[in-house]
Parts: sequence; C-alpha cells; structure tokens
Amino acid sequence: MLKNAWYEDWFASPYYPLLYAHRDEKEAEVFLRRLITFLKPIPSARIWDLACGNGRHARYLSQEGYHVTGTDLSEPFISYAQQQALTGQTFLLQDMRSAPPGLNFDYVFNLFTAFGYFDDARDDEKVLRQVHTGLKPGGIMVLDYLNLITAQQNLVSFEEKVIQNIHFTIRRSMHNGRLHKEIEVVSEGHSHSYEESVKVLYLEDFQHLFQIAGFQIIATWGDYQGTEFHANTSPRLILFAEKI
Repeated sequence: MLKNAWYEDWFASPYYPLLYAHRDEKEAEVFLRRLITFLKPIPSARIWDLACGNGRHARYLSQEGYHVTGTDLSEPFISYAQQQALTGQTFLLQDMRSAPPGLNFDYVFNLFTAFGYFDDARDDEKVLRQVHTGLKPGGIMVLDYLNLITAQQNLVSFEEKVIQNIHFTIRRSMHNGRLHKEIEVVSEGHSHSYEESVKVLYLEDFQHLFQIAGFQIIATWGDYQGTEFHANTSPRLILFAEKI
C-alpha cells in the first residue's frame, strides 16, 4: 500500500488549522488589500485561488466583488470553504497539477508557500504550465514563497508549543534540497506524527521555472507589506509573473 504524500495527511488533520490559527482572515485581508492596490484588477476580474486552503483569501476577494475559483487537494479545507462560500465563489477539490474548468482567468494567486511540494521537478513545471493555460493573455500569477536564504539563516531547529492542551513538538532541518518540518502532536494521551517538506527554491530557480512555462517575472516583494525583495534580509519571496 502506497504511503500518502505528507500534504494529504497533514492538511486533512484537525491539528493543522490549530497550529496555524494565527494565519487568519485579518492577515489575509491586509495582504490582499496591498495586492489589489498594486495590481488594480478590473471590477469583474476572474481570480483562481490555487491551493486555496479553507478559503480565507477567496472570501475577502469575493467581498471585494471579484469572481473567485478556489481549488485545493484537501477535502476538509474545501468542505469548510464551500460551507462558508459567498456569492461569486466556486470551490473545487482538485490537485494543483490540473486546471479547473472555465479557464480564462485574469489572475492566479498561489499564497502562503503552497508550491514546491513535489519530489519531481516536472510536477512543479506542470503546475506552472496549467496556470499558464488557465490565464488570459497578459494575465498575472502571484506566487508567495519563503525566502529560503533567510529561512536557513534563522532556522529554529526545535520548538515546542501547547495550544488548547495539545502539545506540539516541531523539528526543522534543511537537507537533500528541501526544508523539512517534523511535527509531533500529543492530544489526550495519543501521539501523531506529521511533516511538511518544501523544495529549496531561490529567485534564480523561479526565474528558470517561469521562463520554461511561458512567464516573465515583472515584480518581486520581500514581505506581506509589499516592500522590495532583498535576498539576504526579506522573509518572503513574492513573485509577480506575467503570461507571455
């Protein structure tokens, strides 16, 4: 029997939203307001929220009047998003290597390090090619990733947290070209093991991937406040890539 990929188990667990509860609607609103100010979408813009999670970004975008399609591989995330869906929203259970129906999007947002999951580099290329297919000519993808240079410099190898009487032990490491996070959860006397693992990708790697897929990077931000990207100091690598 094949073992599930780490993201299938971890994103389906009840502990993931608990550990990342600080990534809330307010944070999403502040970041997206800056994105909208920068991108200036037309009022009827169609946006694909790729790896949408529980829909926190999509909900704000819909409130602003945009037509949003959210896709994610996690059934609990999509189920929650569908229950909370607003007018103009569609949520689909779908692998990010596939494009949703009804293409012709103005923008694709891939936020909160929802890329680099796969072991095979061809899968990363496939994701970007699907995005390229889904976008209108001149459409823009926004991809939000960790800045792996500062992530390595500031790596906290061991951390413990207690949230709602649930004990989390987190171990982080970088090896074999990936950033790994091992998560041990103890709840009501039972222990559970999960992991996160994303590919070490720098700006040069994304430039190559986007070029292969038919994009040109037109801007980079270094954080959710929209400041300029600096490789040695920025916490994030937020890329704006135009379909060419």
